[in-house]
Amino acid sequence: MTLNQILYFIELCKTRKFTAAAANLYISQSTLSYEIAKLEEELGTSLFIRTPNKMLEMTEAAQLFREKAEPGLRLLEEAKNDVLSLNNDISGKVTIGFFFGTGMTVVPEILTSFYSEYENTKIDIRTKVFHKWTNLPALLENGECDLIISADQAGKGFSSIRMAEQPVVCCVPADHPFAQCGFIRIQDLEKETVILPSFNSNLDRKVKELFRKNDISARIIYCDDWISQQLQIVSGKGLGLQTETYMNDQYLKMIRIEDEDAVIPLYVSWPVNRRMSRAVETVRDFIIRERQKTN
Repeated sequence: MTLNQILYFIELCKTRKFTAAAANLYISQSTLSYEIAKLEEELGTSLFIRTPNKMLEMTEAAQLFREKAEPGLRLLEEAKNDVLSLNNDISGKVTIGFFFGTGMTVVPEILTSFYSEYENTKIDIRTKVFHKWTNLPALLENGECDLIISADQAGKGFSSIRMAEQPVVCCVPADHPFAQCGFIRIQDLEKETVILPSFNSNLDRKVKELFRKNDISARIIYCDDWISQQLQIVSGKGLGLQTETYMNDQYLKMIRIEDEDAVIPLYVSWPVNRRMSRAVETVRDFIIRERQKTN
């Protein structure tokens, strides 16, 4: 049994497709199939069941093996980072997870500032960006992410520090009358159809809170993710409310909302029951320090 076989197995458990797993691992599908077959031969059992829709189902043996193997990989990564950090240069990989709609303006600023301050660092910051709702604390728990940035505190078993606020903005087609405004009031949306990227999200709750406070009722429709929201806005199906993010300003414009409550807090969170590498501590402390500078 090789380390690569275990890595390949874990990736296949996540994607449930040979094509997707091979692409993520930057290997050929035939190589992946061969290594998984060798692993199954050594373990003396099948790990996956092929289904008609080409998705894989994990066998009971696969579930048991993953349960033991995944923490082992995390320990190996931690051991490697610990050895690398014995010298004066802190090094290692740090993975930050966040949602596209809440992190795409904040995280690039963090990366730019960090690499500007730590010009010759050997710390490799990587990101996992999610367009649909994902249980981010679970990614901290299973080790897929070292830090997460989200609009919620992560809850029991995690530490969270408020690091920023993001304004809620109105996203409109470039030819909409609002596009010429520097800002709008929430009351201006009274007769509009409002498109939100997900139901019962922090954004959804904030928007409904603003509507209740201003005693207005607007028609709200929901879509799958932030990209779908922007496509529906361009198609003229309504106006979007979202946190400030990047978009193609040739077709869409972001308009500020004149209301001091039209903001969503952002938190950086990490697990308290797992020892951090020096690289993760360095990035976390940098984010907290930058927060203190701006507050």
